[in-house]
Amino acid sequence: MIYTVRPVIAVTLLSVALLSACDSGDSKGPDASSSSSSSAKPRWQKLAAECPAFAGDAATGVEPVDKAFRPFNGKKLYAVGCDYRASESRGWKVMLNVTLYRTPVGERTPDALAARELDRNRRAAEQYATEGAKSEVVTGVGDSAFARLVPGRGVRVYVQTANAMVQLDYADPGDSRKALAKATDLTRQTLSVLR
Repeated sequence: MIYTVRPVIAVTLLSVALLSACDSGDSKGPDASSSSSSSAKPRWQKLAAECPAFAGDAATGVEPVDKAFRPFNGKKLYAVGCDYRASESRGWKVMLNVTLYRTPVGERTPDALAARELDRNRRAAEQYATEGAKSEVVTGVGDSAFARLVPGRGVRVYVQTANAMVQLDYADPGDSRKALAKATDLTRQTLSVLR
């Protein structure tokens, strides 16, 4: 019995030594390698500001509120919601929700958790379609994105980038195409403040 344990211990120690020797020297810690792809993706941990300040044409008529709602800054998850008022009325113009998955859950990496959330939202948008509403792929923003256009009400843009899931609602009773362009621009601005 002692002879069978020694080779197992020796192989285990040799494996640990080889793995230690192959270490890249990256000091980002164990979470830095938990991405599901072989290429290194950025690991988002927070927003540069609790609620981003929007600029440009898309931000015309949009006024930020004083503070975020539902902020949560935990070890496994960072989530924040921001409400932006319409300057021409008392109602909201933009509602922003950002969720950053920080640690794996079971076999799912933070990136996979964000991708799963995007997929859930996509299926829900298709399942609970309202009259005249349609979903379409949005290109050029994040790793994957789609939008839900509701004529006479506005759009909702969903974006997944690495471990981040962003949902931006843009209220606009006018042209859905113009609303989608503005909402996509504001979503890009949100992604630019991820840290």
